[in-house]
Amino acid sequence: MADAIAVTPQPINRGAIVACVILAVIMQALDTTIANVALPYMQGSVSASSDQINWVLTSYIVAAAIMTPPSGFLTNRFGRKRVLMVAVAGFVVASVLCGIAQSLLQIVAFRLLQGFFGAALVPLSQSILIDIHTPEERGSAMALFGVSVMVGPVLGPVIGGWLTDHYSWRWVFYINVPLGALAFAGISYFIRETTISASAKLDWLGFGSLSIAIAALQVFLDRGAQLDWFSSFEILIEAVVCASAFYVFLVHTLTARNSFVDPKLFLDRNFAVAVLFIFIVGITYLASLALMTPYLQTLMGYPVVTGGACHGAARFGDDGLHVSGWAHHRASRYKGAARDWAAADRMGDVRHDRLDPERLRVDDRGNRIHPGSRARLSVRAAHDHRLCHAGAGTAGGCGGRV
Repeated sequence: MADAIAVTPQPINRGAIVACVILAVIMQALDTTIANVALPYMQGSVSASSDQINWVLTSYIVAAAIMTPPSGFLTNRFGRKRVLMVAVAGFVVASVLCGIAQSLLQIVAFRLLQGFFGAALVPLSQSILIDIHTPEERGSAMALFGVSVMVGPVLGPVIGGWLTDHYSWRWVFYINVPLGALAFAGISYFIRETTISASAKLDWLGFGSLSIAIAALQVFLDRGAQLDWFSSFEILIEAVVCASAFYVFLVHTLTARNSFVDPKLFLDRNFAVAVLFIFIVGITYLASLALMTPYLQTLMGYPVVTGGACHGAARFGDDGLHVSGWAHHRASRYKGAARDWAAADRMGDVRHDRLDPERLRVDDRGNRIHPGSRARLSVRAAHDHRLCHAGAGTAGGCGGRV
């Protein structure tokens, strides 16, 4: 009988993991705005109209919206590390293809591909940050994650404007190559694979109907003004497809046992309100992406670098929203500490392991006293080697009792 060999798992390098996933998130968020300031140059290069060139932004956003929900299924079925590595590699390849595109159809198709691969980067990175931090540290981790999500949109227009002015609009896509290479190397080396479930299933009817409804709604809204809305047969078809697909999705979600979207989630008031507010923020934020560039560069006559700087400044204020998680985490720590010290003053004697030993001073009898408090906290020297010197003369070193 072969002897069993116990394999001790290697400790994780949390700092390196955080750097890798944050880099992947910044790379994905960067592409939501980096191409905005280059749209007029793309328009002339591929001979497209102002309405057609906006599909460079629309295709990426729609693809990311469609492919974000099934990222959980892909993780359970194939493993989180494997899915994240494929997403990073596919995103970089799609970025290179966008840079070498020669027509509007090609660049829109490659932007769709870029959105499909990039959709999983944000939710998987967030789940990794949650897993490697304790519940007490997750507030700060999510604040860092939120700042990284907003750093991309802030830096995107600035970097995109500079690259377009000094090199070419194609470099707004090539910049993802070094970022993706670093993120891919770090993910492959530092992150561990998760458990794979071969029985994981996806609600294809719910996913398909929701995807069709989103795509049809986007085309309906994008082409409605050009074709005079419901006076066009194409707009009527798109409206019918959107309404039908959404109806199928809604009925299936409310009646199926394991639906694509669990309707019970919306019974939580906090979750429902958060979804509503992020929907409102998304409408106002993403709508301005396509409108700001022609306003600054066409109507105001700003050069591309100045327009990019204005774009970035408009996004800069959003970073303050994500500091709230860090502030809440820090405030909770101090609030908890204040409660502990108040309880110590009331109780007099408490166990030493309930308080932070670094904040206590030791008197000549080996008792710990909180600065500013009259309460004496009796401790056992055998439980704290740092108090050995306090009891060496009276209690026989660390073996006695102080």
